[in-house]
Amino acid sequence: MDNLKETFLSTEGKLTRLQYFKLMLAVGVVEIILVFITLGIFSDEYGFVSNAGENLNMLILLAALVPYYFLTMKRIHDFAGNEFLAKLAVGLQFYYIVFNYKDPFNMSTFDNMLSFVNFSLILYLVFNPSKYQE
Repeated sequence: MDNLKETFLSTEGKLTRLQYFKLMLAVGVVEIILVFITLGIFSDEYGFVSNAGENLNMLILLAALVPYYFLTMKRIHDFAGNEFLAKLAVGLQFYYIVFNYKDPFNMSTFDNMLSFVNFSLILYLVFNPSKYQE
């Protein structure tokens, strides 16, 4: 349990590109599984999800931002980047979850621009080489 806590809830240490990708993928898979479980529980026979199910899914997505933040901080430590990048990445994801969760297909130009910035930032985090040997 301490190893999981140290991995996902600590800013100490560094993550290489491959480690970062694998751990972010693991968090994403767990997040998707939990969302599908709640969708299965809180949807009716026509596929409509109740408000309780939507709110629970939003809480799952927001809770996943915590390990995303810590993993991103560790990745930034690997290439000696600015810690503001981790706050920006999680902040953009928080904005998207809170303000575009109900209707993700009706986003404004500003929201699309923020999504592009967030995607570019994630690509930078994944592909930026380490200052240290991998």
